[in-house]
Amino acid sequence: MSGLINVTLLSVKTMWLVNYGISVAIMNMMISIGMITGSLVTNGIVRKLPLMYLFAISLSFSGLCGISFIWHESAYLSIVLLFVMGYFIGKINPRISAIVLQSIPEKRLAAVDGLLNMVSMLGAPVGQLLFLGIANVVGIAYSWFAFSIGCFFLIVIIVLKFIKMDEPMF
Repeated sequence: MSGLINVTLLSVKTMWLVNYGISVAIMNMMISIGMITGSLVTNGIVRKLPLMYLFAISLSFSGLCGISFIWHESAYLSIVLLFVMGYFIGKINPRISAIVLQSIPEKRLAAVDGLLNMVSMLGAPVGQLLFLGIANVVGIAYSWFAFSIGCFFLIVIIVLKFIKMDEPMF
């Protein structure tokens, strides 16, 4: 999302808070602050939600964020959506780590952790290639639209296939 946010802010000055640099910094910081907050806050009803619900909620806020960048009427709405998306991502990461630690034998733990890190690191360049490619060839709004459609498509897959999946208890 970072690259797409940067390209959007370059072309839509109405989304600037003070100037381009501050707008980029604030929007990217909101994701990070949301992730840190989500990781640190351990109480509440979100703690009891199954992992797949958290994935679906995070994807829904990602898709809504894409729609807010298409609409580009309020930078503040985008900032709030980025923070909430980051919050739910922050709730997901510790759960995945706990599941890996509980279910993978100790001898294979480093290999599995390395594989998970590699897969997550591959997501950024693939996403940039796809969505920044669409933004440069067709237009930024089309890229955000494709991003949002992809998010909502993944939500449908989660709801239809994985929502009933059992997860280890902590």
